[in-house]
Amino acid sequence: MIYKFNNIALDTEQYILLVNGQQRPIEPQVFDLIVYLIQNKDRIISRSELLDNIWQGRIVSDTSINNNIKSARKVLGDDGTKQQVIKTIHSRGYQFVAKIRTDLSAESKQKQMIAVLPFTNNKPNADTDYLGFALASQIIGDLNHLESYSICPAGSIRKYIDPITDPIAIGQELQVEHVISGNYLLENDVIRLNVEMIEVAYNRLVWRESMQVNYSNTFSLQDMVVQKVAKALDVGFNQNRLNQHNRDIPNNALAYEYYLRGISYPQSNEGHMFAVEMLQKSIDLDPKYAPSYAHLGFHRRLLEQHGRIVPTELKNEEWYYQKAIELNPLQMEALSNLSALYVETNRTEEALLISRKMLDIDPCDANSLFALGYIYRYAGMLDEALDAMEKALKISPNNTRFRSIISTYVSAGRYNDALAKVYLDPGDYGTGYSGMIAFEQEQYDLARERFNQVIEIDQNGIWGLIAQVYLAVMDNEKERGLLVLSQMVDTDVIDAENMYYFARFFALLKETKSSLDMLKMAVDTGYFNYPHISRTSAFNYLQDDDRYKSILQKAKQRHDAFKRKFL
Repeated sequence: MIYKFNNIALDTEQYILLVNGQQRPIEPQVFDLIVYLIQNKDRIISRSELLDNIWQGRIVSDTSINNNIKSARKVLGDDGTKQQVIKTIHSRGYQFVAKIRTDLSAESKQKQMIAVLPFTNNKPNADTDYLGFALASQIIGDLNHLESYSICPAGSIRKYIDPITDPIAIGQELQVEHVISGNYLLENDVIRLNVEMIEVAYNRLVWRESMQVNYSNTFSLQDMVVQKVAKALDVGFNQNRLNQHNRDIPNNALAYEYYLRGISYPQSNEGHMFAVEMLQKSIDLDPKYAPSYAHLGFHRRLLEQHGRIVPTELKNEEWYYQKAIELNPLQMEALSNLSALYVETNRTEEALLISRKMLDIDPCDANSLFALGYIYRYAGMLDEALDAMEKALKISPNNTRFRSIISTYVSAGRYNDALAKVYLDPGDYGTGYSGMIAFEQEQYDLARERFNQVIEIDQNGIWGLIAQVYLAVMDNEKERGLLVLSQMVDTDVIDAENMYYFARFFALLKETKSSLDMLKMAVDTGYFNYPHISRTSAFNYLQDDDRYKSILQKAKQRHDAFKRKFL
């Protein structure tokens, strides 16, 4: 067994400890102590238990135990002040707290992670800088065809878009086994890519190579990188995913350039607008390239959900998803987006059928598993939702697109577990949910602090408005809260879960009619998460209201019927 954490690898078969790939001397008893704490990391280990299992009942002094703990911390790069690896629990014992990755020979390959970092432009230029993230994103998509390996999603590597100085440190931060990085140069219509793959724990260069193609043939460059990775790792490809890939071949070089530009923009309102423009140009030049439709529909939907102006010439998002699937029935991006749209708009059973089709294509696809969990949340099957979402995160750790597992844990009333996932989006989303949880736990000073942080991040964004509503509730300023809430509610966008949250906000402001109107709309349009609705504290004052009881009963009926049919 090989345990990996931070920059350390602990091999229990060869009895060695590596730090940044270099073997470090370690006393046998200290080694055994570390292994025992790792193997029992989910609980606190008392000093008496250490005596029984490490010293096997031999009489030793407290000083001896303390010295071994101190030696363990030292060799692991920890100390009694930081306690980032071994934590002392006062009067109770010790606990291993660093995040662990394990290697189990052949089995471990199913869990090993690869991160492809944005490539650096050797001659920075506004006209070609987009290639750094776009090429990495496409290679990430193609690497998902590999058997036995998981790939960090594009969203988790976007923040490294600036020049990368230490890929090993980034690999340790992302907790991956391999990092792919490099640089490129575009001159005279030729693109040259220098790329290398490093094994993080051992700081070992797996391979390095330079390759070049005509700029009009950029698509083939991605295939070259993927083939090199597969050869270096000695793995094959998932045939179903290859079938999908082979159907998504661009027929026009300029169209593909617009597509790459479109997927390179950040996930912001301005970014969505630019992406839509580029993707529409891609479709105009190559109307048979399915990924452009899938991504355009995604950006259009987010513009709509955020209450921004959607260009009038665009069709609705469902049309784009369906068009992508018409061109390629195995287009996973389109299937995933269509499933999410259906569950948000009261077509839950259709969404479930799509998610099952995705899992038939690839049972280990993280996006498919998370889509299934998303559907289960709307239907109130929270144990099943969390099981699917945790499986997705196990396959694709740190995937920012999976941040709504926070909401699922909140729905289940598991606030500590929700807070443990805030790292997936420490911005306004994670901070906002932290504030909501603090409010529910009556930690009002902390809630106020978190909501003010959200407002600093983006005062006029959806979470900035939610924060302002909560602050108005705590300040007992109903009219101010209603004014802010009106900015969220006054939209044509239908998302059943959003309707539930609007109902909750109105209830906090004791605006009963509006709250019940929104709650009824939520249940009628597909959010029949009965366990969540029934435990919502904001609705406590409505427990004797006949209309509330009727809506709650309908949510229960839909929840029970769905559970009987699909569980």
